[in-house]
Amino acid sequence: MKLKIKCVKTDKKVLAPCQLTSGKVGISLYAADEVDIHVGEVVSVSAGIKISVPVGFEAQIRSRSKLAYERRIMLANGVGTIDNDYRDEVKVILHNLGDRDYRVQRGEKIAKMVIVPVVDFEMEIVDDLPEFD
Repeated sequence: MKLKIKCVKTDKKVLAPCQLTSGKVGISLYAADEVDIHVGEVVSVSAGIKISVPVGFEAQIRSRSKLAYERRIMLANGVGTIDNDYRDEVKVILHNLGDRDYRVQRGEKIAKMVIVPVVDFEMEIVDDLPEFD
């Protein structure tokens, strides 16, 4: 199954995300801004795109392993979620957990985006939980 995600570039100069090879789990998101992240600081960085996620799916924004390992720059919220009704610009919330300031360069890979199916569910309020379902 191949799912189509519509994407509008809000910044024509930033590289649009694309899946480079089949079988790759996610696509890279690129910084549309040049931003300094001071030690301990949290910043929001534009990815220069808006997307449309189909009903029944979510887009997950995840940290880049290289930034996390080499610079200790990670997503502040662990994993970001883009719901199917969100139409604003995609932004990546980065946290500097390192011991020195870091400058995000315009066009730099800052995160990965993965499209994931979601299950529609409803909560049932009960007095006790069964041992196992």
